[in-house]
Amino acid sequence: MTEITIPAKEWNELKSQILKLDEKVSYLVSEKQKETLSPKEVQKLLNIGKSTYIRYLDHKVFEQKKIKGKAYVLRSEIERLIAEGKI
Repeated sequence: MTEITIPAKEWNELKSQILKLDEKVSYLVSEKQKETLSPKEVQKLLNIGKSTYIRYLDHKVFEQKKIKGKAYVLRSEIERLIAEGKI
């Protein structure tokens, strides 16, 4: 087996990149598992603007809940509506 030597500077840069990737992957996984979404997160997920979001609420396409005074929508409800082709 041949041994490969990597200069310390390159090794540290590589290690830094791996740590950054790990943080990003961890963030994405935690966001995917997050069940309550803010209005802005719903808008981003559905690629819609604020007026369309409000129209969906007015037409009762999905329900917005209040938790400690903040508005949220359940991710499972949005995913169900997408799967059913309703949004």
